[in-house]
Amino acid sequence: MLKIVFSLLFAVSLFSGAVRAQSAPALQSVQVLAVASTGNPYWDYIPDGGFATPSSAHSGPALWVATFENGYSVSRQAKFNGLTMTLDRSEPVPSTGPAYGWIRYWRVGTNFTSGQFTFSAVSVKTSRNFSTFVNVR
Repeated sequence: MLKIVFSLLFAVSLFSGAVRAQSAPALQSVQVLAVASTGNPYWDYIPDGGFATPSSAHSGPALWVATFENGYSVSRQAKFNGLTMTLDRSEPVPSTGPAYGWIRYWRVGTNFTSGQFTFSAVSVKTSRNFSTFVNVR
């Protein structure tokens, strides 16, 4: 099993003292953070958050992708070559108020040598749709 650690991706401030209730921020952007596969089990970080090809080749019977949502979404969809991916885990990215975003980890079990990962999410407040993609080779 891959051990997923993204603690160095973001400068995270820790909660201290009392936290006042605040509304969730609207979604501002989505990004692809990294890709891993059974053929290359190490996280291959994506420069500029998507619209790029990972630097390493990926293949095999399973693919994992990490995404970042800057803000909150009400729905999201991740696909690889048209196949819906399973959400494995969601981790909040904390701030001094409510979390300002989420890192989500997706997986799909399909034998592949290349393809396209697509991700979309709808903002919690504005219903605006955000999307990104990455070509996996």
